[in-house]
Amino acid sequence: MYYNLEAFGKKITSIRKSHKLTRKQLSKLSFVSVETIRKIETGKHIPSHEILDDLSAVLKIDLNQLLLKYRLGNSQAFDDVKNRMEAKFDRNEYDTLEKEYEDFDNLLQSTKNQYLRKIIRQLMLLIKAVIINHKENNLTKSLETLIEAICITTPNFSSSNYQSFVYNSTEIRILMNIALLLRKLKSREKAIEMLEFCIDMIDSDDEIYPKLCHNLSGIYSLTKQYDKALKYSNLGIDYCLNKREYSGLHILYYGKGIAEYKLGYDEYMESLNKAISFCEILGQEKFKKVIINKCNKFYGIKL
Repeated sequence: MYYNLEAFGKKITSIRKSHKLTRKQLSKLSFVSVETIRKIETGKHIPSHEILDDLSAVLKIDLNQLLLKYRLGNSQAFDDVKNRMEAKFDRNEYDTLEKEYEDFDNLLQSTKNQYLRKIIRQLMLLIKAVIINHKENNLTKSLETLIEAICITTPNFSSSNYQSFVYNSTEIRILMNIALLLRKLKSREKAIEMLEFCIDMIDSDDEIYPKLCHNLSGIYSLTKQYDKALKYSNLGIDYCLNKREYSGLHILYYGKGIAEYKLGYDEYMESLNKAISFCEILGQEKFKKVIINKCNKFYGIKL
C-alpha cells in the first residue's frame, strides 16, 4: 500500500506546531526519536502503527486513521509493475525490462497524484539506467541517469554530497545502484561507504534491506573482509526467514557459505547446499550453475 507521504508529513508538522511543540519536545513526550519524526514530517518514511500510536497520544489525534486519508488510488497497479520489475532484477532478466518501463509509462499517464508520479518517473529512470548498464555497457551514462532519478525528489543531490539528505525507500533503492556503479567507476571504498550509509538510513523491515545486505556482503567478500561479509549475509537471511520472503536466499546463502569457507568455519558446506536448494526451489537454474562452477574453479569446492 502506498501513501502520499509528503502531504501526510506536512499535516503532521502542522498538527505538531498547533500544539506549540518542537520535534525535540515531541520526541521526549512520545519516546519516538527526533530522526524518525524528521523522516515522517519530510515524507521520507512510512511509520509503523506503533510509532503512530505513540505520536497520537501526544498530538491528540488518531494518526493511523489520518494516514488512510492519504492512501494512493493506483497503488495496486503500481505494486504489480514494481514487483515484476524487482523480480526481473533478481533473476538478471534485463532483456525484457522494456515491458515494465512501458507499463510504468502507461500508469504515469493515468495518475494525477503528483507524489506517485514522482515515484513512477524515478523507477522508469532506474529501469532505463539498468538497461543502459547491461545492454550498452555505458556505466557513466547509467550513473547520470540514476542521479537524474534521485534529483526528482532531492534536487540538490550529487554523489559527493549524498550524506546531506534524508531518503525514502525508493531513493535508497536508486542510491544502492549508484553505489554499485561507483564500485566499478571509482573505488570499492566509495561504494562501501555509500552502501553502509544506505543500510544505516533504511529501516531493517524495509523490503530493500536484504538487497543491501547481499550487496554489502558481496563487496566485503571482494575486499577480503570476510567477517563483515558473513555479518551482512546473516542479517539478510534473518530478514528473509522472518518475513517469509525467500526470493533472495539463494544469493545470501551463497555469500554466507563463501565467507564461512574463507574464515575456516565448518558450516560452509551446509550454507552452500542451502544456496543450491533455494536455487532449485526458486527456479534459479542459471545461478545454480554459477555457484557450482565458481565454487569448483575458485575455491576447489565440489557441490
